[in-house]
Amino acid sequence: MQVHLLTPMLLLTSLQRTLARSGHGRIVFIGSVYGASGSAMEVGYSTVKGAQSAFVHAYAQEVASLGITVNVVAPGAVDTQMNAMFDPETLAAVKEEIPAARLAQPADVSYYVNMLMQVDASYLTGQTLYVTGGWLA
Repeated sequence: MQVHLLTPMLLLTSLQRTLARSGHGRIVFIGSVYGASGSAMEVGYSTVKGAQSAFVHAYAQEVASLGITVNVVAPGAVDTQMNAMFDPETLAAVKEEIPAARLAQPADVSYYVNMLMQVDASYLTGQTLYVTGGWLA
């Protein structure tokens, strides 16, 4: 809760004026598919990521008139060191559940973060963008 929600909220209190002065402030949180669907054995994490999306939806409404957008990019399973700890059978089972038949690469996620940071992305705000290869967890 502290890392994913409370500290960012506190930082935004300090940064809001600076972001507004720029005329195109961009805030992008990294969420998770579990924020929408929840996951057994990941209850705390799922709760925090869901709260993050709720915060973004509400906060975006407060700052949209200042030229600030606020969104979440919520990946599903990503090919990272964290997921490398799973055995090949477990990873294969996860891949079978993903319609795209693979884990996301970090570049698949960063593409959408970069897109949301662009000046031209001024009309998309308050959204959670699920980057999951069709996986609904």
